[in-house]
Amino acid sequence: MEQVKKSDLGIVNQALNNLRDKVNLFLDTYDKPGEDGQKNGIIDISELTSQEARKGLADDLIKEDKEKGGGSQLGDIVLAMKKLEEEVIAYRQGTVLDRKQTEKEDDKQGEKETSESLQIKDEQEQYQAQIEIPLE
Repeated sequence: MEQVKKSDLGIVNQALNNLRDKVNLFLDTYDKPGEDGQKNGIIDISELTSQEARKGLADDLIKEDKEKGGGSQLGDIVLAMKKLEEEVIAYRQGTVLDRKQTEKEDDKQGEKETSESLQIKDEQEQYQAQIEIPLE
């Protein structure tokens, strides 16, 4: 079975993978190994009660951008969740396909306008060359 490259994934999958990456980073930072030496994928309140853990979380939360959101690990997770929500809604409403189609049409229109503007410029230069009167 061939693996799909991340660049080939759909918009919803990209948003989902982005959220997954941010959550895993948060878990790597704050989830401590249990008695069996394994991380359980859950951050218990007991893992945040040590002075070091509280300071680390507080330092991270200070990075939060109050206006735009994000900046801290939790803020980045919230923004990734919002982005995922937007993409899922757009997908369910069919606007993802519309967006891609619009982008393709815009690209074609841009190419057409560039071609037309070059043709007009050539015509203008030819016309100017015909009407120029040499000064003697």
